[in-house]
Amino acid sequence: MVVVPARSFPTPTLALVVLIGCGRLGFAELENPDPDATFAIDARTSTDAPPQLTFSVCMTGCPFATIQPAIDQAVADANPAALPIVIEVLDNATFVGNLTITAPASGVPLTLRAAPEVWPVISGSGGTGAATISITGNNVRVSGFTLVGSAQRGIAVSSPNVTLDHNLFSADLGMWDPDQFFRGTGILLAAAGTDGAKIINNTFYDCQESIEIIDAPAAGNVVTLRNNLFVQLTQNRPEYEPILWFKPSVSHYALRSNNNLFYYTGNECIAWDDATGPITAMAMWQARGQDGNGIGTNTDPLLANPDGYDFHERSRGGRFQPGTGWVTDGASSLAIDTGDLADPVGDETSPNGGVINIGGYGGTVQASRTF
Repeated sequence: MVVVPARSFPTPTLALVVLIGCGRLGFAELENPDPDATFAIDARTSTDAPPQLTFSVCMTGCPFATIQPAIDQAVADANPAALPIVIEVLDNATFVGNLTITAPASGVPLTLRAAPEVWPVISGSGGTGAATISITGNNVRVSGFTLVGSAQRGIAVSSPNVTLDHNLFSADLGMWDPDQFFRGTGILLAAAGTDGAKIINNTFYDCQESIEIIDAPAAGNVVTLRNNLFVQLTQNRPEYEPILWFKPSVSHYALRSNNNLFYYTGNECIAWDDATGPITAMAMWQARGQDGNGIGTNTDPLLANPDGYDFHERSRGGRFQPGTGWVTDGASSLAIDTGDLADPVGDETSPNGGVINIGGYGGTVQASRTF
């Protein structure tokens, strides 16, 4: 993989960055009062905000060698100018241990992100009830990580206005049951307080449920799902395994879901609503007002090597292969050039078809190319 060299930063670094005419929105612009409006996610560049406080994490040469101490200092420090906080991980490393993100004392937005071109691995632990990343503070964004390990959930959210983008959720999540009867949940929205959650351009590979919502957003609020790639493989068990799971107090109408790709086979299904049962066909899902421009398919989305945490989509036009660079394949994934037409292609290299890819690499320099 591309490794960012160790860099030396004072602690904390006051980063003055300018958004250079790329047409993408910064974090401070993500709180969108109009749920019908289209908003963009500037996930993987260092030019996505006005002046901000940046706390850098890397193996050598940074103020922090691990992530949680950087979070702890960032949320505790005085911030009289009320600048947005960014915690940026610079290395393609594996970080072991669960993380908790609380609200900064200053009440400002907080972003935990990987630097461009790296997808650090966060390996959680703890089994039942544990989460690799727990978010209890509002206006938090997590971007650019690969989630693995024995914690039952990849990311658990119990606060409003959280944005989760360009993350990769592995089938290894939650492998805490000896017979593997239970695997982990990618994202858990755990309370009515998760109003305004935005889940955009992520890849979920064979989680037990990709997203579980156990309480309804407050009236007038929705959860946004867009440009996500969901892979749900047959586990040869009699019960349904849904990609999306809504508990009894939740209606699927609390979602605004579009331009997602659902790959599922056998007893797997798009969604399970505890009130109405399984939603087994894309037509059923679309009849409920969801994913009018989405894809429901039993055609393999052609991920490169998901068991080795390489979730790049195969492409005849070119695919980034960690440790090697760009390679070509004999076929191309359905995820290429099928994202929301209103979203910019961002940093996708040419040829990119002028349309953002679905999945965790969409809009980034590692997005698979158009053929």
